[in-house]
Amino acid sequence: MALDLAHAQFSIDLLRNLSSFDQECIVSPLAVGIALTALYSGAGGETKQQMLETIFAGLPEDDIFEIFERLVIKMSCLDKQYVVPLATRIYVQEERKVFSQVVEKISKLLMVDAVSADFRTRADSVAEQIGEWISQVTKGGVKLTRTRNSFSVDTSMLVVSAMCLKADWKYSFVPMDTRRMKFHRADESTSEVSMMNQCGIFPYMETNDVKVLGMPFVGNDYELTMYIFLPRHRHGLDDFEKSITGIRLLSLICTTEELAVDVNVPKMAISKSFDLSKAVSQLGMPSVFDRQSANFERMAGADASDCRLHVSQLLHKAVFNMNEAGTDESAKHDELSLLYRLRTEKSFVADHPFLFAIVMTNYLLFLGRFTG
Repeated sequence: MALDLAHAQFSIDLLRNLSSFDQECIVSPLAVGIALTALYSGAGGETKQQMLETIFAGLPEDDIFEIFERLVIKMSCLDKQYVVPLATRIYVQEERKVFSQVVEKISKLLMVDAVSADFRTRADSVAEQIGEWISQVTKGGVKLTRTRNSFSVDTSMLVVSAMCLKADWKYSFVPMDTRRMKFHRADESTSEVSMMNQCGIFPYMETNDVKVLGMPFVGNDYELTMYIFLPRHRHGLDDFEKSITGIRLLSLICTTEELAVDVNVPKMAISKSFDLSKAVSQLGMPSVFDRQSANFERMAGADASDCRLHVSQLLHKAVFNMNEAGTDESAKHDELSLLYRLRTEKSFVADHPFLFAIVMTNYLLFLGRFTG
């Protein structure tokens, strides 16, 4: 299996494990994948094998790092109007020294830091440093609050990843066209949401169970696009999530075609933080988090079992806000809006729960669920 397919499957499985279909959720699979790739560089034995099979499709190690290095470079070279700050760091209890070659490798290829921290006697200071560092790297886009009670004296290794997106649509929505509309929730109740509207040419496809809409952000060749997967049935998200696979998700995206669509989508502001340890462990990597069986000999050597490294927490936060904002390209698009409206081929009304993914070259920067 190619790595992009394995990554898509891992992303879907992670979302399912984090929350049920009726709960709003967002995660950055790419940020998590980069953090786990950094850990993989120091893993050995069964720990390495579990990671290889669960998230890397059994690919050779050099291929894995080459692919993720290209993704990190591509993120840094995205259109200047994107702001996609990624914060990833590994904190290691200070008496354990990470091999310098590992630190250099993950810093150079993945832009991941590995630093020492004293969780035992300076937990307050560590918590404050984590919050300040994430806020600085994400330019204030992500706030992650920790306290000394967030750690235990047995904390061995803490992995932190966070990502937010600040980008304008290629074609903006007109704020005057936004109106309050009913949103039909999974529990059969309704709420009111601010529904944005425009008619235009968008990537679109539909099947007997789902409609798929692509909404490109500013840039060329759809290099960064949000896809919404709207079940045809008002209460069909549960069945769709249970049946969707990574292969089908990417297939749905790849088979969209540009059509004239009357688009109605809600404004969103989603921010979620998790300790992913349990969810990732359940996906097939329990050894990473097990004090007795974790093997990170390539990262810090093979010392006595009472001080060997394991991941105590895998902290993650993702933030995404969606509103009407667009770019200068929108002006020309708006002039054609009436023409599009007159010859609209499809209607897309996202007034019930749906999945969404923000995609860059077949890799999922974000995957989420909007429930209203």
